[in-house]
Amino acid sequence: MKMDLVQLRALSIDLSPLSSCINLKSLSIYYCDKFTILDLSPLKECKSLESLIISHNTLRSLDLSPLAGCTTLSNLTINHNKIKSIDLSPLSNCRSLTKLSLMSNRFRSIDVRPIQGKNLKLYVDDKMENMLDDSSPRNIEVKMCRYES
Repeated sequence: MKMDLVQLRALSIDLSPLSSCINLKSLSIYYCDKFTILDLSPLKECKSLESLIISHNTLRSLDLSPLAGCTTLSNLTINHNKIKSIDLSPLSNCRSLTKLSLMSNRFRSIDVRPIQGKNLKLYVDDKMENMLDDSSPRNIEVKMCRYES
């Protein structure tokens, strides 16, 4: 099952009805420009989740800990938000993760050590090049990208 939430004008989104969608494979949340917090905890029951895209919103923070049990998650895209910091350690259990995109946020730095041991492509802004920890795992292919406005 695939679900897209696009251009919602709500101040918040309640994902709790998704906790019973154990076969949910893809969830995209786009252009919801009125909310700053998103609770992903209902997704911890979505063990079949393969793709989660949270893009072009106004999120200021995002707790990834509910994704720790999503072992089939292969694509996580968190682009075009206002997030300043993010803890990637919950993703250490996501053994299928091959793409992580963190473009166009307000990160000051990103600690990629928690996802060490994964063969994945990490997409970050070209301005982040000097902000990644020097001890970044060698098996993570970092793609520096530039979005043209």
